[in-house]
Amino acid sequence: MNTAIADLNITRPKEGIIVLKGEIKRDNILDLVETLADNPIPYNSELLIDVSQLDIESGITLLTLVNTLRALSRRVSALTVSGAPKQLYNSLYSTGLLGGPSAIRLENRRDEMLVPA
Repeated sequence: MNTAIADLNITRPKEGIIVLKGEIKRDNILDLVETLADNPIPYNSELLIDVSQLDIESGITLLTLVNTLRALSRRVSALTVSGAPKQLYNSLYSTGLLGGPSAIRLENRRDEMLVPA
């Protein structure tokens, strides 16, 4: 899977890894949600999503991304998000998605802020 959406690239360099590069904005977030929902990810598999080169435009797009990750965490046995910016980490923590049976794992957290809208 290699998909280009306005200002956003989604690649799958190998099975079990999805890389998001660019910027998630209001005008492309729904395309991202649809692409990830339609992606043939086997149930009960492990998935790593690399967001180390991803910027998030606003709170609306952040919330939508969190909900998308929540849905993905229910489809796979283990979901790891690599390179999450501070706001994504904080949102996953405050919504309880970093604990429990479907907990999302984080690695290589970034300490930068959202891109100003």
